[in-house]
Amino acid sequence: MCSSDLREVLRFYTYFEEPITEYGFKSSIKKSMRTRKCTLLYYLADNTIAIDEPKTKNSGLVQGRFMKRTRVAHPSHGAIYQPSDFFIGAEMVVFGRTFHVVDADPKTRQYFRNVVQQDLEQEIPYPDDGFDTSRRRLERQWKQQRQLCS
Repeated sequence: MCSSDLREVLRFYTYFEEPITEYGFKSSIKKSMRTRKCTLLYYLADNTIAIDEPKTKNSGLVQGRFMKRTRVAHPSHGAIYQPSDFFIGAEMVVFGRTFHVVDADPKTRQYFRNVVQQDLEQEIPYPDDGFDTSRRRLERQWKQQRQLCS
């Protein structure tokens, strides 16, 4: 690995699912699981992983930094996760949560093509839990009401 590779950060787009235990608004959608979208950063310099969850306006969820840079051991064989453990469709367990890899940024795809000698698969869509759709619908209604009142 050359010194420029050590400064590389691989970016993967992931999600995990968690059970829904509350409903903070009237919902015709009664789902039992919520999909939480995250960005996983893999630092080649020291084989550490950081996970961030983008903040969603008015979600009612605690979001942001999910996990600081940490070395994470693979649960099945105990070795630290390596770049070869990541591919589109992979599942990785971090502190009891299963993260599903659905995409990678263009720079990460280029790294895999040139250095790992492997092309990453096409992106996989996030599962639809219904909350994004209902949130967009409610935001449109609020904007229309605000425009009518102005």
